[in-house]
Amino acid sequence: KPLPAYSRHSLTDPAVLRGVVETARRHGYAVCDQLRAEGVCSVAAAILGPRAAPIGAIAVAMPSLRAEGDRIAALGHMAALAAQDISTRLYGKAASPGRTGRP
Repeated sequence: KPLPAYSRHSLTDPAVLRGVVETARRHGYAVCDQLRAEGVCSVAAAILGPRAAPIGAIAVAMPSLRAEGDRIAALGHMAALAAQDISTRLYGKAASPGRTGRP
């Protein structure tokens, strides 16, 4: 069953969305380029609890016109590092040591 669309760029195929989530898990951050709102791009990284379950997130949003590949990767990396730092400060060692924040 298709998922609801919030913009003309929204992912409505559950299988495609699962692939995006897996990529985000591997990179340590997710990219949302106009998937929710026209003209807005964001990157976000999960703050993980002691069992590596997400308990929050840190995100950076920008106009899509400024969302270039290198900028997105740099901001994604910074968000992933900040999320890991918050997780570590809350729960001790990093909840998921395999996350690097790099594609």
